[in-house]
Parts: sequence; structure tokens; C-alpha cells
Amino acid sequence: MVNNSAQTITPHLMKISYLLLIPFLISGLQATESKKPTGKDWYLATNHGPAFFQTFGDYYEGELRKTNAIKGLALPFTNRTALFNTETLALVSATTDGLTLNNTPWAGGHGQVNLFNNKNNYLFNTSSGPVWADDKGSFKDHRSVEGYGNFKHLRFNGYFRNGTNIILDYQVHGIRILDLITENAHGLNRTFEVARRDKKLKVRLSNKSSQTDFNISVTGSSASLKNEDGTYFLTILPSDKTDHISLSYASSKGTTAPAPRALSPMAKGGKGISPHSFSFDLKESSSSDPWLVDNIPLPPTLLNSPYHNKTRVSDVDFFSDGDRALLSTWDGDIWLATGLKEFKKIVWKRYATGFFEPLGLHIVKDTPYIAGRDAIWKIYDLNNDNEADKFEIFNNDVLLTTNFHEFQFGLETDSKGNFYFAKSAPVRAGGRGFDKILAHNGTFIKVSADGKKLEVIATGLRAPGGIGIGPNGEITTGENEGTWQPCCKINYYEPSRGKAFFGVEDARHDNKSPYTEPLCYLPMAVDNSGGSQIWVPQNSKIGIPSGELIHLSYGKSSIYHVLRQKIDGGLHQGGVVKLPIKLSSSAQRATFHQDGSLYVVGFRGWQTNAAKEAGFQRIRRNTAIPNPLPTGMKVTKKGIIIHFDVALDDELATDPSSFSVRRWKYIRSKQYGSGQFSIDNPDLQAEKKATLKESKSHRQQDKVNILSATLLDDKKSILIKIANHKPAQQVKIDYDLESVDGDELIGDIHSTIHKIPAE
Repeated sequence: MVNNSAQTITPHLMKISYLLLIPFLISGLQATESKKPTGKDWYLATNHGPAFFQTFGDYYEGELRKTNAIKGLALPFTNRTALFNTETLALVSATTDGLTLNNTPWAGGHGQVNLFNNKNNYLFNTSSGPVWADDKGSFKDHRSVEGYGNFKHLRFNGYFRNGTNIILDYQVHGIRILDLITENAHGLNRTFEVARRDKKLKVRLSNKSSQTDFNISVTGSSASLKNEDGTYFLTILPSDKTDHISLSYASSKGTTAPAPRALSPMAKGGKGISPHSFSFDLKESSSSDPWLVDNIPLPPTLLNSPYHNKTRVSDVDFFSDGDRALLSTWDGDIWLATGLKEFKKIVWKRYATGFFEPLGLHIVKDTPYIAGRDAIWKIYDLNNDNEADKFEIFNNDVLLTTNFHEFQFGLETDSKGNFYFAKSAPVRAGGRGFDKILAHNGTFIKVSADGKKLEVIATGLRAPGGIGIGPNGEITTGENEGTWQPCCKINYYEPSRGKAFFGVEDARHDNKSPYTEPLCYLPMAVDNSGGSQIWVPQNSKIGIPSGELIHLSYGKSSIYHVLRQKIDGGLHQGGVVKLPIKLSSSAQRATFHQDGSLYVVGFRGWQTNAAKEAGFQRIRRNTAIPNPLPTGMKVTKKGIIIHFDVALDDELATDPSSFSVRRWKYIRSKQYGSGQFSIDNPDLQAEKKATLKESKSHRQQDKVNILSATLLDDKKSILIKIANHKPAQQVKIDYDLESVDGDELIGDIHSTIHKIPAE
């Protein structure tokens, strides 16, 4: 549901300093402070840390500006908040009016952008576009799509955190600049450390202010300042040494810039900002279920947390020691969990803050990579205090608009070290149709192992939810029902077949490939919002053979074993069976521990039946209990073979009434989703109508006559022969069987049959 209320975070709430943390006298993890906002306004007091990435619009002269800090970095101080644009390298503005977080994780908005409240009391403004002049001395926007993306002469490298100080790191014409922004009594101070250079640099500092006596002053031998009709320009002369320059932005003409200082010593790690740790005992499940689920407590939230945050966990991965893991949250925090190897006690500590809705995390050679909407980041703990100090851009070439739905899903690597993620299409509020589409919207993206190259390898996605990369480079994504997507599905693709197109015509881009049919369509009862996929490793303790594929359902909080079959022409088809596992929240991401157990995280953020707002669980196979599920399915010319791991009771296995089969098809069109349509008795008029009007209420399934059921020689496989055996986008097989030991085997398979093999 969209919440259109505009809530403002004032700077002193935006950044909870150590003094503000004093009222939180933790006793049994219960905070004594009772005046913090709760309910729908909970986020007004959240401590996002000293650097907070989001997309921000801003007010200027009473109107919302059309130019935004699309990849914006808010720097909250005690009395003011500054806004930096990581694409244009502009210090955009500073205000005492704080921020308005309208977007989905906070106020729940679907059609609004977050506001940097410049409407009445801004210290200064810079206009849109680059503020550092190009080789010709021009400040024009020469990007291929004006207003979006990076510039050839500018590069944002990231930042260092030293205590609550943020030292920005970027390059102008290849010249490295460290940039520290702090607060003074009348405005802001700014310190540059500029590397040696053989060219002159020119930067536009500001061109508007709401303060009548606003001025900028400079200190530094290589720098000069000029005011041209209210627009301030700073010129930095060539030099054979590193120079230090100090600026003061102030609402008082008597304010002068402080003495310059070196910033490099501050880029080596400093005092942490998250001193608290939280410890919980862990208990292993002793149930008699086929799969054991161990619940892992998460850090305290809201009034129980000194940071007044939520821990809506979005991804998880392990360090090589197997004892420590990092978990990202939708809210932008990264948490360090310790104690998972022995699984006796878990200790939580906040490791990093401020990321832009990270929905992907991957640790490579003990270096964490975080995927937010704005970039893939590498983060480092320079002084070994279990908090990140260095935040380095790995790749930030991805294009971003202001749309609320531009989620960046997943982060995985292949055997060569290349990175992959999927990017949503900019769905309009309400879910139907799309806003402005850029080159990366609705695509599957590959980033080279060195981070230098970003390329689109598949198009036509809407809301993939998550991804998977197979041992041989196979690509999988989920997909959600919507415009051009008849229902949820599992996309499966091998890159050797060329650039894939997954169905959304608005996000086809220049891709001429035909529609790539999914491995399996999933009706809404099975999955209404897909998560990621994960491949089973050699040492798995999940009870599914290595090399098999698992699909997570965020919407149904479920885990499915995918029964794959490769058929003629390299096409894949198959079905899913649901593992009998009860999760505490959604199934968003999963990773295998070095010991073979599966760890799953999830949260509530959009449509899901998740019981709790967030969950973290370990899953293992209970080998004392026989596996009640099918472990394989194969379509043959004679019929459908279903395989189990246990020997089957002969009487039920050979009784056709033990099975029920239904099939139907969908209509892929620009309408939202699709109804279910008969294959055996097609209703052409209804199918045509479905391309013009939403058809989800149309439900026409074909009941398929079962001719025979035969138990094969291994006593674990059954051949089901059906009448009029043919391809079908959706096939549901219900079974009611028993093992030879009398164990009930009751369930269903939802599958897709693209083709019946000739042999």
C-alpha cells in the first residue's frame, strides 16, 4: 500500500551521535528511551550512519526541482545535512530542514522520491550537471543520456570513514582528490587534498543561496576563488606536489576558511560508530521432520536497538573461516555475525551503514562485495575493529532513474570471477506499465572480474527478485507476474546461446532474440514473488544431490527443489516440488555453509505471506527420516517419469487413481498477468480478449485422462501414461502414494512441458 504522507528526518535524529546514544541504557536489550517515534513513523529516529545513499530530489525557490541527486549521498551533521552527487561530483546543497524519506522502505511511497528539503532554508545550491569543468573548460552535460550516468572526466572512487568523518575519494581528469566536508557554526567547511597535477582544475562551488550574506572563502596557495554574479568558482593551479585547500561555506561574511590539513592520514581507519554487540544462544532443532530448521535470533530492532533500526535481512554470505558471516539489510546496514561454525552462540555487530537498499552481497576471497541500487561496492575493515572503514566502488556504471521499483537483485560470481546481478524495470505505481526506461532497466548484467566492464547479457525482465549462477555458467532468475509476464516463473539460460530476451517488450532494448521460454511457469498459488536460486554443492547436507537447483519463493516463503530436464536444442524444462519447511519469514536469499548446511534469509518489504518481518535460519536434512519428495521428473515419448529416493508400494504406484493431472496455458501480453486457458479446447475469443483486457479471473484447466501407471525396475520410479500427451505451459501432477515401509508420499509437482522428446 502506498503511504503518501511526507515525513521529515531532522539532522539531529538522522545521525545519532555518541551523546545521543547515552539515553539508551541497555538492560536485557531493552531501551529505556520512550520518546522515539514508533508505528509508521519509526524511521524518523533511525541511525543511518554518517553517510547515507539514496535518490534525492530537492526543493528550490518553492518548487520541486526536476534535477535530482539520482545517486545521492546525504551527509548528516548536528545542525545541517549536506547532499553530494556521486555522478556529477557536486556538493549539491546544505540545509537545516533535513530529509523526507518517501520511498518504499521508509514511508512506503511508490510514486515519490526522497526529498532533500531545500524549500526554505538552504545554505547554497549548485545547478545540475558536472561541477568540474571538462578539457574545454565547459560545464555542459555530455553524457549519452543527459542527466544519467557517469562522466568521462570524472570518477567517484568511494569514501573512507574515520569515526563519523567521511572522506570522499574521487578523480577529476585522472587527478585524485580527497574531500572532507564538516560543519561550522555558520555553515560548512570543506577540505581538499589534491594530488600533483599538470593541468588547471576549475570547479563551480555554488550558484544560489537562501542566505543574503552567504559567502565562500578559501585558504590554500594553489587555489583562487571568483564570484561571478553570485556563482562561486574555484580554480586549482597545476602543481608538482600534493596540495591542501580549505573552504568555508557560511551565512556570515566574516567567516574565513580554516587552515588546510592533510587528509591521507585519516584514510587508514578510525574509531568505530557502532560500539554495541548483541549475543544470543543458539539451539539446534531436534524435530522428527524430514528437514531440520534451526532458528537464529536477529539483532534487536526499533526501541530495543540503540540505532532504532530494522534488520530486514536481504542477503548473507560467509567468510572463509566458516565462523563469520555478513548479512545485508534492505535498510542499508551490514551486520557481522560470529559463532556460526560451532553453532552455540551468535554475536552480532553492525559492520557498515548507509548502503542504497542492498539486495545482493557476496564475499570473494574474504573481501565483501555489496550490491546497492547505485553500485557494487568493495568494503574493508582497515583496523580490524569489526567495522568497515574503506568503501570502494567496484563498478558504478549501472544507470539509475528516480523510479521506486529499480531494485537491483542479487550478486553472484561465475568460475572466472565475473559478477552478475539483475535489475528491475521501472514499474509504475500500482504495478502496471513502466516509467522512463534506460539501457539497464529490466536486464541481466555481467561485470568483469576486475570491475572495469559492465555489459547487458539478457533483457526483458520485469521484477526478477533474485538470480543464480550455475557451475557451468548457467543463468537463472525468478520473475514476477505483471505487464508482459503472465505469471511467476524460473528463467533458465545458457549464455552460449546469445543474448536472451525474457519477455517484457518495453525492456527489450535492441535485443532481436525471440522470447526465451522459462524452465518452469509457476502459478500464483506456488509463487507470487520470486527470490533467488542456488545450486547444490558437493558436500551438501540439504538432502538434494549436488548439481541440482533450488528456487526460493519470497512471496510464499517457500523453498523448492527444481526438477530439470534438458531436451532437444539445449532447451530446459521441468517442475518444482516444495520442501516441507516452515520459515519464519520470506525466502529471499540463501547460501551454503562450508559444512554443507543451507542458510536462508528473508524479510517483508512487498507482497509476501512472511510470518515475521525478517528471518535467519539454518536448514539441514534429517537423514533419520526418509525423503518424502520426488527427486526427479522426466518427460518421455511414452509419458512422464517421476522418481523417488525410496522404494514405492507396488499397489498404489500402479493405480492410475493415485494420480491427477491438469494442464493449461497462459497469454503473454502487455496486460498485467494472465488467466488460465484451455489447451485441449481453446477459447480463441477469450484468448484475444486477454490481450486487450486483464484476464486473471479466467480459469479454464484441462483435466487429463491417465491411461496407466507403471512401477519401473528400480522400484523408485513411475511411468505415468496420459491421454493426448502434448506440450503445456503449466502441468500440475498430484500424487498420493506410499513407500514400501508405509510412509505416506502425498504432494504435487507444478511443471512446464515445452517439448516431448522424440526418443
